[in-house]
Amino acid sequence: MAAILAYVAQLAMYGHHLVTEWIDLALYNHVRGVTLGQHVASTIVAGLPAATGTIALATGLRWLAIVSTIAWGVLLLTEVLNWWVPYLFARYPWEVNPDSYAKWGLDKTHKLLPPFRGHPVVPDTQHLIVMLLTTAAFATMLWVVV
Repeated sequence: MAAILAYVAQLAMYGHHLVTEWIDLALYNHVRGVTLGQHVASTIVAGLPAATGTIALATGLRWLAIVSTIAWGVLLLTEVLNWWVPYLFARYPWEVNPDSYAKWGLDKTHKLLPPFRGHPVVPDTQHLIVMLLTTAAFATMLWVVV
């Protein structure tokens, strides 16, 4: 059961990532100013945990499942550093900061969360869903390995 859920979680996360990385969906995401190199890099970064996890689940290679779980954990950590630390504490330890947030057009995307204490960075709906899907992929792979 854990393996099936891990397959589904990884497919959902990477499928969502591919669509939102390469197709401009108006207010949901903002990819008009993204360069081809940025698209490719983002696709690879999100694809590595999904690929290693899928191969690990298909082959039963426990060490590869551990590698995938670690990769999902690192990806989740970068998402937290990019979105939750700026949102909650107005600190910018990673690539999202007030300047990049506006430059990339993220200030114009759809938000479910209200501004917090006047902090300029608010996670948009797309990235909230990405974080939920990444958390699901990480948790299900962790379930597989433990």
